[in-house]
Amino acid sequence: MNKAECRKYAGEPLRIRANSGLLCADQIEWLTIARVRVIDHRRTLVLQVYSRAGAAQGDLLPKWTVFQQKDDYLTLERREDGTASWRTACFERLSP
Repeated sequence: MNKAECRKYAGEPLRIRANSGLLCADQIEWLTIARVRVIDHRRTLVLQVYSRAGAAQGDLLPKWTVFQQKDDYLTLERREDGTASWRTACFERLSP
């Protein structure tokens, strides 16, 4: 998977109203947006995973962006200091 092409689709800010009930629901830990994009001529499922608590405090950037193709996957993780690193962990193995 081409990391440079994937990075173009990573880091989309969450579009949610500040008074949305989702941001106040303590039983929800993560908010997820799923989109299908054509990346490097291949259909790719892009999962953006946002911390609900972080979004409630104004941090609208995803914690993880998972790129899933038919035979491969890759995850871009955003750290607390704002840097990002690539991981090969699947969705079930991601941990904060």
